Amino acid sequence: MNWIYLSPHFDDAALSCGGLIWEQTHTGDEVSLWTIFAGKPVQYPRSPIIDELHTRWGSGLQATDMRMNEDIQSCRLLHASYHHLNWLDCIYRVDHQGAPLYPSQDSLFGKLNEYEAAFADILAQEIEPLIPPQAQVVCPLAIGNHIDHQLTRQAITKIGRDTWFYADFPYILKNQAEISNYIEKDWIAETYPISESGFQAWIRSVLAHRSQLSSFWKNTQKMENDFRQFLQIHQGITLWHSHSIH
Repeated sequence: MNWIYLSPHFDDAALSCGGLIWEQTHTGDEVSLWTIFAGKPVQYPRSPIIDELHTRWGSGLQATDMRMNEDIQSCRLLHASYHHLNWLDCIYRVDHQGAPLYPSQDSLFGKLNEYEAAFADILAQEIEPLIPPQAQVVCPLAIGNHIDHQLTRQAITKIGRDTWFYADFPYILKNQAEISNYIEKDWIAETYPISESGFQAWIRSVLAHRSQLSSFWKNTQKMENDFRQFLQIHQGITLWHSHSIH
């Protein structure tokens, strides 16, 4: 079977589904992680959120190159292939006057800027012809409402094909009670058990995204505990399957 995981940013698919991806590749499935917003800015706009994140990541203006290399390493650990699309992360996107569309932390998790009203349609038009007909597509639910997660889900929904959805980790940890708001009533949930080997591979794949760890955890032990607790509660990783209306 051929699986394509849509990852808004370089780390999202590994964070949310790394254990399952490892299990799939080790049973002979072909798995590819497609990072949607993987483009490298020609020029960097100045904004508080860019300054904050580049400092936190320890990347400076090499952020995209660094994160791309981390993703390649992570995919290799999962025995998955990778594909990087050329759209810019929302923190780098600007309007026609060069003003950042999402200049603050709060703006990253709010409403889509009206300047990007047609963006999901454009994404859908680019992504659709790239997907092999028989591929199983897995998309984020957009739990946490990050702008780029919202756009990824909107784009795949506009394509209108059968799709699997995953819970965005670690946002799901704080939004478990709201998960029903992101799932349609007729969707089918399937939970996949993760072996200890799969769990350890999952942790290694997340650790490969080392620049991102401080955004969510104080240390690696706290990170591993969160993943372990999540698996114990849910007995695996759940995907929700929608059926196309077309």
